[in-house]
Amino acid sequence: MREMVSEIRRQFQSTESNLTDQISTLRNDLSTRITAERQDRESLQTNLHSLLHQTESQILSSQSTALQSLQTQLTDLSTQHSTHIASQTRLEQTLRTETDKSLRALSSSLQTTHAEQETDLKDLKRSTTTALKTLQDSILLIERSSQSKTSSLSDILLSEIHSRESLQNQFESSLSSAQSSLTDLESRLLQSIEEARNEAKQGDENTLGEVEKRVGEVMTSKARSIDDLENQMTQIRRRVKEGENESRERMKGVDVKFERVEKEWREGVEDVAERVELLRRGCEERCEETDKRVGKVEKMTSESRKECLEKLQSRANQLDQTMEAFKRELSSRPTFGDVRSAEGRVGDAVRGLKERIDGLDSRLDDVDSSLSSMALKTDLEGVKIDMEQRMDEMEGQRSSSDRQVGERIGRVETSVEEGKKNFVGRDEVETFRGEVERVEREWRGRDEEVEKELMVIQDRVAARSYLSELEDLEARMDEDVNNLRSEIATVSQKTTTLEETVQTLPTTTSLTDTSTRLESQISTLRKSLSETQSHLHTSNKNLETSLHQTLTSRLNPLESSLHTLQTTQSTLQTSQESLKLSQSDLSESLRTSLLDHDTKTADILSAHASHLNTLRSDLSHQLQSLTTKVGDVDARIGEVDKNHFEAIEDLRDDVKSNKDTFISYIADLREGQSGYATRGEVDKLKYDLTARIHKIQIGVDAQRSEVEGLKFRVEECESKVDAKVSEVRDVVDRQNGEKTREGKKMREVLLRRVEDAERGLGVERKAVEEVR
Repeated sequence: MREMVSEIRRQFQSTESNLTDQISTLRNDLSTRITAERQDRESLQTNLHSLLHQTESQILSSQSTALQSLQTQLTDLSTQHSTHIASQTRLEQTLRTETDKSLRALSSSLQTTHAEQETDLKDLKRSTTTALKTLQDSILLIERSSQSKTSSLSDILLSEIHSRESLQNQFESSLSSAQSSLTDLESRLLQSIEEARNEAKQGDENTLGEVEKRVGEVMTSKARSIDDLENQMTQIRRRVKEGENESRERMKGVDVKFERVEKEWREGVEDVAERVELLRRGCEERCEETDKRVGKVEKMTSESRKECLEKLQSRANQLDQTMEAFKRELSSRPTFGDVRSAEGRVGDAVRGLKERIDGLDSRLDDVDSSLSSMALKTDLEGVKIDMEQRMDEMEGQRSSSDRQVGERIGRVETSVEEGKKNFVGRDEVETFRGEVERVEREWRGRDEEVEKELMVIQDRVAARSYLSELEDLEARMDEDVNNLRSEIATVSQKTTTLEETVQTLPTTTSLTDTSTRLESQISTLRKSLSETQSHLHTSNKNLETSLHQTLTSRLNPLESSLHTLQTTQSTLQTSQESLKLSQSDLSESLRTSLLDHDTKTADILSAHASHLNTLRSDLSHQLQSLTTKVGDVDARIGEVDKNHFEAIEDLRDDVKSNKDTFISYIADLREGQSGYATRGEVDKLKYDLTARIHKIQIGVDAQRSEVEGLKFRVEECESKVDAKVSEVRDVVDRQNGEKTREGKKMREVLLRRVEDAERGLGVERKAVEEVR
């Protein structure tokens, strides 16, 4: 019996110790699981909050940086455009002033040379009457010098025309190379920007993919131990930090590339500006050299004219001295009435001859003056007036077109600045600016080409008219000189015969013979004078007909050239109007496309902001409900813990009461007389003990099932939160994809419109070149 009681005590003690151990282990497991679950929930909440804050901060920072970069770039573009327009206006003003000065100087020099030539011709024609014998050598010298000078002048003018044409070709080639270099720089800049964007987008996508993958791994590996979870979280944080560092480094590399490309672009622009400045200086130096050469030629011609005039004046003075000496000799000799009458007749004949020669000279002067005035003044002045009027009209049209283009550009710039706040794209603005600047450059290049062609035409017309005038004057001078040589030869022969007859008058007996001889000589002189008059009349008629023919032959190409100039001007005006229309259509289409894009981007941003606000409100409500649910779970866990502790206390009380009853029962058994307990009582006691232990196990299992249910609910809440987060990310990705697609579509539309405008400009260029 004692052994049995001792066994029962041992069993009871072992069961009690096992129960206490089991209860303690269960309690420890529950406490560890509850703490682990709390830590998991807190870590998930912190991760969710940190991810939301990071995404919001990244979106806001990207938007702010993009807007700031757009604003800075637009301000830089506007400043560069204004400086470019100012420099172009300065260059145009300087070129206009220089061209006006050169035209005025040329016109004044031509007028002065024409007046000098007229005065020189008059002086020459007056001096030829007194210097008939000694003009042959001087005329030969004048012919040689005039031929050499005309050839040198023609060579200088041809070389100047060729040099100007070569300068124009060099300037056009340099402009084409500069435009190609600018287009290459712009394409490289756009490529680098696209590469930087793609790299940043790929970095962001990679980091988001890694974060999502790690979050999925963390969500799938919740059943692991706390140490593994902590290690994984640390690895995820480290990788996130590494991804952020990599993205920062990539962004730094992108910024460095962008700065390098921008620096190259600025250097290219500066090089182009330097080349244009060097070409302008070269043109100015060439113009100065040509002016110096023309001044030298004019100086040489004036010096040669002065020398010739001095030589002719000296020869005329010598002839006057000889004639006066001859008159003095005649006056010193003995005089008779017949001799006097003969001398009077000879003097009358000589005077009549001189008067006739003077009349012929005056007629020749009148013919020359009329022809020169007809050929030069009418044609050249009419051409100059027409050219000046057309230049003024073209300058007025070009200034009006420049004002219209400037006003349109100002309107476009104001619309762009108004749409800066809501505009996101950057490539469209740059392409639009580039197209506007390209159209302005082409327009100004065409104006410059037209001005250069007009200057070349003016120079050629002036050179041709001047050369034709010199050739006509030389031809007329040659004919006049030949006629005067023949007449001088006849008069000199007759004067020599007269001198011989006068010197051979020994006595008064042969006066009758001398008078008859003189009468016969006078009659022959009259016949010769009539012949010379008829010859001069025929020569004048021939001169008039030849000059009329030459003038008509020279005026016909001038009229044809003027007609071609008028046609080219009309074609240029039509092309200018078509360019204005195409430019206005392009600016209006670009303005409408920019406004549509601005409205679309504003709508997308407002929808995105409203969607983000709704998502934030939904997430906040879900987080509040989750926090309430977590609080309910914590309250329930507290209630379960409280019930568990109460059950343990009850069990302890029951064990104590049973122990007390059992001890009292044993004491009663000891005190009893029977001394032995029955088998049924022991079985009953075992049955009671096993029933109580079974009840305790059932309570523990119920508590475990409640804890498992709470865990399942927590997992469901977490899965719902993850689903919401994935939905938010999908919506954001969808909106970003739609934005990129819309931006690509707008870019394609703008590029197509720009290509259409370029095609139209190319067709108009071909038409203008064909007209030229």
